[in-house]
Amino acid sequence: MSETNDPSRQTPSGAGSGSGAEPGYGVGENYGGAPSPYGAAAPDPYAGAGAGGAGATPSAGSADPFGGGPAPWDQPTAGGAGGANPSPYGIDPAHTHGSPYLQSGGYAPPSARGTGRTGCLVAAVIVGAVMVLIVGLIVAFIVAVGRTSGSEPTPDPPATTDHLTETWLATPQDLSPGVGADTQLGIGVDGAFTGPSFIGGESAWIVTLDDAGSAPFAVVGLDPATGAPLWEHDLPGVLCGDAELDGVIMCVSRDGGAWQGHVIDAATGEIRLSWATGLTSAATVHHTAAGLIVVGDNEPQAPHARISLLTREGATAWSVDLADVPGGESLFSDFLASDLGNSDPDDVEATLERPRWRQLDGGLIMLWSTPGAAIIDPATGTVFAHECRRATVAGSAYYCVTDAGITRHDLDGKVVWTLPGLTLTHPSDISPGRPVAYDESNYAIVGVDWDTGTVTHTVATLAPSSGGFVPGVSPLSSSGSPEYLVVAGGASMIALAPDADTLAWTWEPEDGGYIGDVYVVGDLLVLDGFEQVGFDPVTGDELWTARVDTGIYRQVVDDRVATIGFEGIALLELP
Repeated sequence: MSETNDPSRQTPSGAGSGSGAEPGYGVGENYGGAPSPYGAAAPDPYAGAGAGGAGATPSAGSADPFGGGPAPWDQPTAGGAGGANPSPYGIDPAHTHGSPYLQSGGYAPPSARGTGRTGCLVAAVIVGAVMVLIVGLIVAFIVAVGRTSGSEPTPDPPATTDHLTETWLATPQDLSPGVGADTQLGIGVDGAFTGPSFIGGESAWIVTLDDAGSAPFAVVGLDPATGAPLWEHDLPGVLCGDAELDGVIMCVSRDGGAWQGHVIDAATGEIRLSWATGLTSAATVHHTAAGLIVVGDNEPQAPHARISLLTREGATAWSVDLADVPGGESLFSDFLASDLGNSDPDDVEATLERPRWRQLDGGLIMLWSTPGAAIIDPATGTVFAHECRRATVAGSAYYCVTDAGITRHDLDGKVVWTLPGLTLTHPSDISPGRPVAYDESNYAIVGVDWDTGTVTHTVATLAPSSGGFVPGVSPLSSSGSPEYLVVAGGASMIALAPDADTLAWTWEPEDGGYIGDVYVVGDLLVLDGFEQVGFDPVTGDELWTARVDTGIYRQVVDDRVATIGFEGIALLELP
C-alpha cells in the first residue's frame, strides 16, 4: 500500500572540519536548525516532521518547491503537470537574491520561482561540456553547519606532489602497432551515455579503438599489471558489455548491415562463439549473468526501442519493444537534440538519448534514460517502466524524483512511499552511493529514514550564489560509496556519516573552484578534478594533492585506479 509522508574549512591548508552534536546546529541528537552565517538563527523546518506532521509537504495552494519541474537534465515527461522547467541550474536568475540568508528578519524561504527555462547544461561526459561547466560555474557555497564543541585540533598540512606517478602508460599505437595517428581510445565500451570507460576484468582490461569521429573498429585486451597488449580483434562498430563475467565478455559488431554476437575469453582473447543475431540495430549493451542485453532503435523512433537478450549459447532468449511496455515512453527525450543541437526544434525527434545502466538485487537491471527508467529481469524478459528522474539504486529498492516528490520503489516497481516537496541530489555515474534528500525551497540537505520515508532533521543548509558566465547555481551531486558519501555544491563538499544522514565533515578548496565527483579506493577518498585530492574519509583531513598527466576520466578497479582519455590509458600510483 502506498503511503505519503509529510515531510569550513578549519585551517588555511584546506583541512576538513569535523562537526559534533552541538545544540541548534542541525547536527547530532538535537537536530536544531542550521544557523545563518549572518547571525540570525534558522528554525529547522523538519523538526518533528514525518507521518502526519509538518515539514516537507507544501500547504494547499502553496508554490511547488520544484518550480514546475526539475533541472532540464531531469526534465519531466512531456505533458506532465507543472509547466515548463525552471533555470537549468536549479533556481531562476530572477530570484538569485532570494537567498534565505539575505531576507530581513533572518531565515525565510525564497520566493516562488518562475517557470521560464533560461539555459541548458548537460552532465559532464562530453569534454567540451566539462570545460564549459568548469569555466562557467565558479560558484561559492556557504555551508551553514555546526562546529565541534571544544578545541579543534589542527591536522598536519597535506603532502603535495606535482603529478601522480603513472606505473605504466599505453597509447593506441602501443596497443595496436601500425594504427594511424588519428586512432584513439574509445571512452566507454558499451554505448551508454555514462558509466565505466573500459572493462576492468581480473585478467585483462579491455578497451576499444576508433578513428576520430568514427565508430569503434577493434577491441583490445591489455595486461593490468604492465599495460602491454594481450590480444586484439578487428570488429567494426563493436559494443561490449562493461563487465567480465565467468571469465568472458560479450560483444556485438556490425558486418555490413548485419549484427553479429561474440563471446570472448577475457584472458586469452579467444573467440569462443560468433553468430548472426538477427538484430537490426544496437545502441547500447549490458552484460549480465543471463547474457547480453542489447538496446536498439526501432522505426519510427519514440516510443519504439527494442530490448533483446543474447545468450552465451548464441540464441535470442527474448525481445521486447518499449512501445509495448506501459510507461515505456517516459525513457524518450529530445533535450540534447533540441536544446544543445543546431536542429530546428520542429524537426527534432525524441529518442532514447541518455541510456545508463544500474544494478539491482536479484539480478535485475535498471535502464535509466531521463526522464524515465525501465526495470529489466534478464532471466525472464519481464520489463516495466515509469517516470524516474535522478534514479538512485539501493540494492533491494530504488528511489526516483517525480512531479510528486521523492518516491521509494520496491523491485516490482510498487511505490512504497512519497515525500512531497523534496528532490534527490544528482547521483554519480562513476561510483555507487546512496540517496540524499534536498529541499530546493530553502537549500537544505535533510535527513530521511529511508525505510519509512520520514524526514528527521536538517543536515546542512547551503546558500548558493551565482557567478561566472552562466546565471544560476550548479546542482548538488552525491558520489563516493554508501559508506563514504559526499555531497558537492559549486565550492563546498559535505561528507555524511557512514550509517546515517548526519554531517561528518566539510571541506572547501582554497581557490573556491569547482568540485567534481569523488571516488573511493581502499581507505582513501579522492576528489577527481583539475587536481586529485586525497582525503581521510573518516576525518576529512586533506592528505595530498597532485595532478594527473593522462586522461580525463578515472576508474577504480578493485584497489587500483586507472586514468583514461582519447590519447591513452595509465595505471596511477597514489601517494
